[in-house]
Amino acid sequence: MPNVGNMMFTRPRHCRYCGNGFNALQHMVEYAQQKGKWNIIDLQAEQANKEPIYAALDEYDPLGFYAFGHGNINVYTGDMELPIFTSSECNKLQNRICFFLSCLTANELGPAIIAAGGKSYAGFNISWTWMMITGTDGDPYDDMVGKGFFESANELWKALVDNSLFGDACQQSRDKYTQWIDYWYEAGGPYAASAIRWLLHDRDGLVGLGDMNSRLSPCNTMLTKEDCEDIGCFWYNDVCQGELPLNVADTKNIIVQTTETYAQHSNVAYPAEVYEQFNYEVSYDVTNTGGDGILYGQIRDNDTNQIIPDTYWEKELRNTQSIHISNTLYSIMKDMHLQIEVGHL
Repeated sequence: MPNVGNMMFTRPRHCRYCGNGFNALQHMVEYAQQKGKWNIIDLQAEQANKEPIYAALDEYDPLGFYAFGHGNINVYTGDMELPIFTSSECNKLQNRICFFLSCLTANELGPAIIAAGGKSYAGFNISWTWMMITGTDGDPYDDMVGKGFFESANELWKALVDNSLFGDACQQSRDKYTQWIDYWYEAGGPYAASAIRWLLHDRDGLVGLGDMNSRLSPCNTMLTKEDCEDIGCFWYNDVCQGELPLNVADTKNIIVQTTETYAQHSNVAYPAEVYEQFNYEVSYDVTNTGGDGILYGQIRDNDTNQIIPDTYWEKELRNTQSIHISNTLYSIMKDMHLQIEVGHL
């Protein structure tokens, strides 16, 4: 079975028009590295060819595989624009979670990957198209038009790195496309009509296949409390629970300690000391495990048994759907004891 602690990127550089994608995937390489949960194998430029990719797959056996490059209905190519995976040669991707930012591979190559034992596949059944003002070599995140195309595609992998289910990650990518479409509809200007056209084209061409409930997180494989907590996961009942989304009727305690604030069992942003008070940011994920319905959440001050203002929310979610919640708690005193509460209405 693949090593869940390894993640691989392939980023060709010298193929035609590949500079933008090469730079765009750098954002995802850095994002995954910042999480500190994976050993990142980043095959760049000349390394993004068949022999180095096959060798790295054999050596590191990564669960996650994100590939950019030219493709067609039954082939994915690399830096030299020579075939790496084809519909008849893709067994190296068995049991892996794959995303191909490449043209047309969802038509035949994607189904072939799943038929060969691939765990999950995402890619496009259309010729994936983008627009740039500043040319095809630079970072599209610095281009006012190009950013929307690559940020929307990268959103799928970003969501997986954030522990989303595979199917939800595909939808989050589509939702990011829609946000950019809405942006251009409101912004107008000389690029708006074309940007909307091609963003719609790409969004509607995104396909997910295989296990829609797979995840990239290595947390659940940790066997000791130290290993579990070292990568930011939650140890409970002698088991690493993963970067655990809160389930229905679940609660998690948060202890505000000092300026080096620590929030137990949640993803915490960065406190800023204001005399003896703090602006304290808390973010957490909730997965509906109790059937379709309306969920609520809030943060309670356990010392006073009062709900912290502006932390209450309600959201209608289908079964297994997840939501990300972020709260800023203003003027929080150190050493307070807070609790996240989540349940069904």
